[in-house]
Amino acid sequence: MKHLALVIVVLLSLPGLASVSFAQGSNAASDPALLKKMPKDLEERYALSALPPHLRAGATVYLLDPATGYMLDRKGTKGFSCFVERTEQERADFRNDVYAAICFDAEGSEKIMPVWMDAAKMRAEGKLSPMEVKQEIARRYEDGTYRPPSRAGISYMIAPLMRTYPTQIGGTTTS
Repeated sequence: MKHLALVIVVLLSLPGLASVSFAQGSNAASDPALLKKMPKDLEERYALSALPPHLRAGATVYLLDPATGYMLDRKGTKGFSCFVERTEQERADFRNDVYAAICFDAEGSEKIMPVWMDAAKMRAEGKLSPMEVKQEIARRYEDGTYRPPSRAGISYMIAPLMRTYPTQIGGTTTS
């Protein structure tokens, strides 16, 4: 319970999350420059919290550099890859108050994660609008750059705290 409280306190105190996002309400700034880097140790622990404890030691971890995209922090040995999702490209909306820890199994790491990694990179480059990123992702599915998983897989998201979109309409929720 102490770890959950610590994660909540730290996430709510990150620059740009509490001061910008909550102050501006549901119109949180959509400028990618407002996306802040999380402290390395916190981001790593938060990303791994999406996995059951017995799988964490062997997981690969990616950390977000808001200026360039996701970078490999730790190469794992068990086929699971974890990161803190900050850009939901399918909504065509860049927000600086979305935090969701996600870990994919080997199939998801190979087929689904590249989409998330590329969306973060495109956002960091700042050349495309949120709608253009969504369209580029769709184009890459159409031309075969991205392939759907060949089998059902597992995407763990059991972290003690998530801040994401509650509905298709907009806004955010913390759960």
